[in-house]
Amino acid sequence: MKYYFVYGLLLISYFLACLLRGASGVILPEVAEYIPMSPSIIGVISGMFFYGYTIAQPYCGELCDRKSPLLTVSFGLIILGLGLIIFAMANTTFILAVARFLIGLGSGPTFCALLAYQANAFPPKIFARLMGLTIMFGHFGGVIGITPIGSLMDIFGYQRIHIFLAFIAIFTAILLVLMMKSYKKNKSCVKEKKSTFQGFKII
Repeated sequence: MKYYFVYGLLLISYFLACLLRGASGVILPEVAEYIPMSPSIIGVISGMFFYGYTIAQPYCGELCDRKSPLLTVSFGLIILGLGLIIFAMANTTFILAVARFLIGLGSGPTFCALLAYQANAFPPKIFARLMGLTIMFGHFGGVIGITPIGSLMDIFGYQRIHIFLAFIAIFTAILLVLMMKSYKKNKSCVKEKKSTFQGFKII
């Protein structure tokens, strides 16, 4: 059961990443009421998530292999939580852009870590089943990030929503760190000694 508990925590992490990826279309128009922004600036701030998310990918994969997917995603969730807090407190478009970049950077390890954990902690015969659940919860996070988040912002405001999501992210990170001992890397995996940069050269 502890493996499924950790899998559940990783699902929450990926759910948050997908939620925040799609929520900018709902959040930023409300933020624009407090911090004046043109449509082009809104687009830039929204896109900063994807810059952070994309840059993180090669390093997340290497960290999952060398260290642990749990440690990698925990570190990412701390960065994500920090980005959420900064976003809630931001009073300029530059700080908003930095916050969205950090949110994307922290979201980067969530999917990669899930795949690494599934491959090592569970039998191969249920990998496809778990993959289906992972994708389902991820897309569900994207759905939550549109209509439900918009409705909650009408009640609580975007600042409180971001602080609440930051608390969830940091609390999940703490639980994952506490569950580190439950993860044992598959001894049969071939250890690659090539660095990320050597991998880019090969590509």
